[in-house]
Amino acid sequence: EKLPTPEKAVILWNTSRCGSALLCELLGSVEGAGVVREPDALTTLLFMERFEVFVCCAFRFVCHGLARSAQFVVVKPKGAVSALLPTIAHALPDPAQHVFLYRQGAPTVASIARAGRTDPAHLVRMAVLR
Repeated sequence: EKLPTPEKAVILWNTSRCGSALLCELLGSVEGAGVVREPDALTTLLFMERFEVFVCCAFRFVCHGLARSAQFVVVKPKGAVSALLPTIAHALPDPAQHVFLYRQGAPTVASIARAGRTDPAHLVRMAVLR
């Protein structure tokens, strides 16, 4: 059986530590909403060659449990997946709506460092080397 595509989908693209988890929680409290947080199926696309071939399939897989029961589906990919936004947005069905949440770079790096994830200087070096 072909996996269904949700009739209404909202994709919450985001930079890390920008409030997207809070927005996801709020949207999840709306009646009829189905929420998928940071699905690995979309994150895996970052590491694939020719990932665009798998975008629609990955999206359907992520939403398959909610597509029949929810009036709309909210998908919040990990922040790093936003690098693939143009290709993924082009490949998804027309009813999908895209929201991009952003936080300025310096506060984001400081927040990640405070969370104990890594040294801020290391994050800056990684960004510059890309």
